[in-house]
Amino acid sequence: MKQINVFFIILFFSFSNLFSDDQIEFLEWKKNFKNLALSNEISEKTFDIVMNNVKYLPKVIEYDRYQPEFYEDTKTYISKRASKSKVKKGIKRKRGSKNTKTSKNNRRKRKKQSEGNFTQMQK
Repeated sequence: MKQINVFFIILFFSFSNLFSDDQIEFLEWKKNFKNLALSNEISEKTFDIVMNNVKYLPKVIEYDRYQPEFYEDTKTYISKRASKSKVKKGIKRKRGSKNTKTSKNNRRKRKKQSEGNFTQMQK
């Protein structure tokens, strides 16, 4: 029983050192990033406001490393996400907008109208 306790204690401290190394690297990155921001005319006050609550989150890094876009081949990735019904629906929509120039003009008109409505609301 004592050996198991000792094992868990050793295991705990070895992982805590791992996390502290990551934390140290993150703080170093943050310091370098601040220097980069300041050299690109970002004020120190702005940087401090934006980055004040930024923390190192190990799970985010873990999830980022296992994104399927990076480890699945293209065929597998697409086949898991694009069913035949989705493809048919997309083709139907594409055929439905026969004149893309007209649909672009209609979108522009709607955008101008909504901008006009916004301007009227401000007055």
